[in-house]
Amino acid sequence: DRIIFNCQYNDLDQEDGSHLAIFSADNCEHLLEDETTFTPEEKANLVVATMHVSGWWAKPVKDESGATVATKLLFMQQVDAGGNVPMWVVNQKGPGSVLSSLKDTAKWAKDNKGR
Repeated sequence: DRIIFNCQYNDLDQEDGSHLAIFSADNCEHLLEDETTFTPEEKANLVVATMHVSGWWAKPVKDESGATVATKLLFMQQVDAGGNVPMWVVNQKGPGSVLSSLKDTAKWAKDNKGR
């Protein structure tokens, strides 16, 4: 089992109607240095992974009339898994975690459409 710290969130609306969300591990260092962050059981059973940065950039795709007809979604991520991860785990869990992120992002977009 792994735990990932991901603290800083910047929500940046762009002039072209696109939306940029950036997540960063910046300002989480104090959590790793604090002896009370993990219980003894967690310390024995967890590997600490760090998500250095991840982000989504949702850009509107417009037709000739200027109407938004779709969304182009760009995703970026840099993670230190905190040690070796067996390839079978990467192959089994990796695609599902990306799909889960996409579903959560689509839900967020629907829930915040008028924002």
